[in-house]
Amino acid sequence: MENKLGNQLRNLRIKRGISQEELALQAGVSLRTVQRFENSETTPRGDTVQRLFQIFGKSPEEVLDWSMEDNRGFLSTMGHYPKKCVNRF
Repeated sequence: MENKLGNQLRNLRIKRGISQEELALQAGVSLRTVQRFENSETTPRGDTVQRLFQIFGKSPEEVLDWSMEDNRGFLSTMGHYPKKCVNRF
């Protein structure tokens, strides 16, 4: 399955010339969290996605097909993650 969010995040980060460590610091998440996002090992919450893309002066809508569901802000990327990857409470 395509990792659109991770690929976009990695591409923006490299284009900006910042490390995963710097991105993690600016976004208020751990280095391992950034690594997991880029490798599609975890599905980020919607508020985290917004913070990450704001660092690059973008909104998630500009680079992803996504929707926020009223389930504690977890991100559901349409067609990019299997349902089992999206946390639902």
